Amino acid sequence: MIDKRRITISAGSSIAQIIISGITVFLLYRFLLETIGPEKLGIWSLVLAISSMTQAANLGMTGSIVKHIADYDAFDDKKKISIAIQTAVISIALFSFVFVISLFPAANYYFQITLEEKFYRVALEILPLALISFWLLMLTTIYQGALYGCQLIAQRNGILVFDSVSHFVICIILAPYYGLLGLAYARVIQNCLTLVITIVLLKRYVQGLPVLPCHWNKKLFKEMFGYAVNFQIISLLVMLSDPVTKGFLSRYGNVSMVAYYEMANKLVQLSRSLLVSANQVLVPTFANLNQLDPKKILNTYLVSYQFVFYLAVPGFCLLTLSAPLISEIWVGHYEPVFIWSMVMLCAGWLVNTLSVPAYYVGVGTGNMKDNVVTHLVMTASNIILIFIIGRLWEGLGVVMAWALAVALGGGLLNILFYWKNVMCFSNVIPKDSRWLAVFCFIGFFVSYGLWLQSPEIKKMMLAISAPSDPWGRYIVGSLMIGCFFLIASLPMWNHPIRKKIMNLIADLRSK
Repeated sequence: MIDKRRITISAGSSIAQIIISGITVFLLYRFLLETIGPEKLGIWSLVLAISSMTQAANLGMTGSIVKHIADYDAFDDKKKISIAIQTAVISIALFSFVFVISLFPAANYYFQITLEEKFYRVALEILPLALISFWLLMLTTIYQGALYGCQLIAQRNGILVFDSVSHFVICIILAPYYGLLGLAYARVIQNCLTLVITIVLLKRYVQGLPVLPCHWNKKLFKEMFGYAVNFQIISLLVMLSDPVTKGFLSRYGNVSMVAYYEMANKLVQLSRSLLVSANQVLVPTFANLNQLDPKKILNTYLVSYQFVFYLAVPGFCLLTLSAPLISEIWVGHYEPVFIWSMVMLCAGWLVNTLSVPAYYVGVGTGNMKDNVVTHLVMTASNIILIFIIGRLWEGLGVVMAWALAVALGGGLLNILFYWKNVMCFSNVIPKDSRWLAVFCFIGFFVSYGLWLQSPEIKKMMLAISAPSDPWGRYIVGSLMIGCFFLIASLPMWNHPIRKKIMNLIADLRSK
């Protein structure tokens, strides 16, 4: 049985969590640009990129734990849940500690080829703290994956809200005095706090779970690890893409470009997370259906895909058109690297986001082969395209290569899913959403035309009044957004998905 009320609460809390996280990221990066500058922010981005490679040591358990805990929770087997969590935590804690130590020489070499000498020493100074923070993060994600598997998604989102807000506060306190070292200290402190709170909250549901894990089960480890291999391959490929893209961006461009790319990528990923998190709550549902009623999986997928399409197409179009205005507000000036990074990333991630429901069906049911294949294609095509486009167009060519690779991977996953489930490819654009797609793209190109005509619009405004240059761009950016809303709002309002969303909210309020 699908618990619509729980799914609605989980999705709503996920969206609220992403919005709050987005606000804190927006404020934090604006503060850091003024406090430490784009060059040091670029260094911090490169340190995070190489430090994130420590997650290769999680053996894929972060994804595997969600499915297996959901399976055990479907039969209310609390003892098995407790043993599975302890087994995963002990395995990851030991293996990742060794991996973190061994990663240091590789990170040293990475900085030598991606950074100038004056930046190399700074990056090396904060690397140990960054590695420790990621080790703590890996342990935390195991416990949070267990919360997800137990469908305690709203509680997990509450922890993530605390994590975002408190991390912002700690950075505000430490960064002005310690610079990049303050950011590293802030991340370690925050990951410690989040780990403790997550364990305490999970113990309330799994009462036999000890504070310090002490039970390791060989049979459960083999069971989880066998499924986790697919997640491990995917996580390795995803982690490889970030340092490769940022490393070549620093090499073909400069370290400041890395900072602006990082900001654009953060914003696009946070916006995408509004959709991904709302759909990720279905992973335990797909796992339960796979155990109890497999015939309902495809129908649940179709409903999920219609929701994603309804929100993703106008959402990414709007985000793309907002890039110039966001640059003025967030970066503090008109920054072409930031704007064009956002435009290209939005295009790539729009195509990729449409494959999210298919991806989570694979995660929930355990059929991960297609997910692995598409990530292999993304990683390989990214490297190939970087050498082709990056050499021609330098820094922005690297961003374009990644955007194309992301789109290629998402498109391929949808093709494989539709082909294996014998579905009509015309459903890639759902019947109820075809007019919505047409109006969104009309609105996009009309608004983009306003951007091209912005010099003429400014001249017209000067004839009426004398706005300063930033205010002139604010007005043009607002006109672009308003124009898109005017064109796209009617099909969005009349769409049946909007009515379903309103009915879900009304039903939730009544209960």
